Amino acid sequence: MERLLRRINRTVIGMSRQSAHIGRFVACMTGVLRQMQDYHYDHYISTFKTRQDIIDFLMETFIMFKDLIGKRVFPKDWMLMTMTQNK
Repeated sequence: MERLLRRINRTVIGMSRQSAHIGRFVACMTGVLRQMQDYHYDHYISTFKTRQDIIDFLMETFIMFKDLIGKRVFPKDWMLMTMTQNK
């Protein structure tokens, strides 16, 4: 989880919104986030060495969510995934 979440964030941020694979990455990220509990987040945050690392991670995450809210990443017929993403 420590490596996976950040890697998925950066991959989604860097991908073209027209990429055929972006929906799969967002589905993976949504699945990881839904399974995490408070103690997972506490542990994950504790792995950052500096305050700036935490700020960078949060900014990457906010940018990613801003992009995902503003742009459709799943095909129109993936209604369930769109609803899950917007939950």
